[in-house]
Amino acid sequence: MTSSAWKQLYKEELFELLNTEADKMDSSLKWVFDWDGTLMRGDVGNQGAWALLRSGLVAPEKIPTEWNVDHLRDMNNADFEHLRNELALTIGFNEVFEMESTLMAGFPQDVAKKIIEEAMDLAVRAGSVRRLEPMGELLRMKAKEQKAIVVSGSPKLCVATVAAHYGVFPDCVYATELNLVDGVYRDDYGPHGVVWAAQKKVVLESEGYNEVFFVAGDSTGDWDMMQLATGCIWSVLWPRKENPWSTLREQLEMHLDDVLLPLPQRAGIYWAKNASDKGPRHYVLEIHEAHL
Repeated sequence: MTSSAWKQLYKEELFELLNTEADKMDSSLKWVFDWDGTLMRGDVGNQGAWALLRSGLVAPEKIPTEWNVDHLRDMNNADFEHLRNELALTIGFNEVFEMESTLMAGFPQDVAKKIIEEAMDLAVRAGSVRRLEPMGELLRMKAKEQKAIVVSGSPKLCVATVAAHYGVFPDCVYATELNLVDGVYRDDYGPHGVVWAAQKKVVLESEGYNEVFFVAGDSTGDWDMMQLATGCIWSVLWPRKENPWSTLREQLEMHLDDVLLPLPQRAGIYWAKNASDKGPRHYVLEIHEAHL
């Protein structure tokens, strides 16, 4: 049974509610968005890695020894994702993410940019990644108001490429990035390191964002930066079989006031006002059914 604290809202009602609340607070506060699973279904880092490997330009030492280099060039996206997930079961998902983020080491920036731009365009057209609404509409709105920030663990070149279609400038994207020296990517990370989990919050604070109005995310990797939100936390909840490493629902259940429990179970977008004096003023749940 759904708690009476939660109300299902249409996007127009929800946007008006959040904008009205934001107007009551510091108008300079930013709206922060995770990317993969929040604004797009699918993984842009995965798509970028697949494209870089197909190019045949990745340094041999960056390719896992378990993989057949010649086979990689002819592999379709579904086969690559299967291969990637098999590797993750052996070395760990975080290690695979880090491996993918270093594949462009040694690439000239303009070469990597061309490969990634083509890969992101193909991924959207082929449906390998899918834009999610109404989050995309909200991002466009806040980017136009110069209030949007994107924070992601995926490679910055991948995220910035797709975020540009929403009006987000690269300077407003904080994501995992290799150092760039004389126009060539080096095999070491930039000052923010791997932008994942607790590091997301660290990055925001290091950029002077100790408090923001809004944070949207879909996994426990977003939980720490969510604690910076004073106005609203928007949680995107996917079925466990689609996102087995995400326990964001469980995290919410551990931390929310009893008044806000139990959480809704059915697909939809729900809003609740936080009656306690801790956390943001509002919570939003975007609940997806399998294969939605």
